[in-house]
Amino acid sequence: KTMTTIEKKQRENPRLGGFRMHAALLRLGIRVSVRTCNRIMAHHRALYHLEAPEREPHVKKPMPFAASRRHQYWTSDVRYLDTPLLGQQAYCVTILDNFSRAILASIVSPTQDLPAYLKVLRDAIRAFGSPEAIVTDGGAIFKANAAKAVYAALDIKKEQIDKRQAWQSYIESNFGIQKRLCDVKFEKAATWSELWAMHDAWVTEHNWQVHWAHRH
Repeated sequence: KTMTTIEKKQRENPRLGGFRMHAALLRLGIRVSVRTCNRIMAHHRALYHLEAPEREPHVKKPMPFAASRRHQYWTSDVRYLDTPLLGQQAYCVTILDNFSRAILASIVSPTQDLPAYLKVLRDAIRAFGSPEAIVTDGGAIFKANAAKAVYAALDIKKEQIDKRQAWQSYIESNFGIQKRLCDVKFEKAATWSELWAMHDAWVTEHNWQVHWAHRH
């Protein structure tokens, strides 16, 4: 039964790795180690000629905005989504808590402009209060006067990762998880309602599955 479930998930989403498969099975009440998941998935790839997930290069470096407590640092960014059937561009605008790695607020929007960012920022603050600092890249929406006014009014320190150093942003690994979990679904979305539902399911899945950062 476990192997059948793993095979089904592999066919649905070939981008899942062993840890993500382990996390997905836990949510179904199936406890299988990451190592066992990897062995079963390799068996299925050899037997059924299934696609293997791409391995992304990773070099461990000290993170400049590592948090020692909740809501010390939030990180925000925008990700372009590949939605060929939608007939319109879509962007995911998200805020992440660096300590818990929880998604605090996220939307899918047809624009990546200031109103989209301010909506996500408002939703996060409304639900959790103000962070001590918020980290972004050098995008104009994060440095706009309206955004600066919010930071100043709520005593939020604005931090910025170094130019062309995306690895310094905690949300990059978050978007990597989104890529592996949901891009195969996003590509099939033909309406905004479908895309919003897929996005909401991803937020729930991300926040309630085990996370690599907390495996110990």
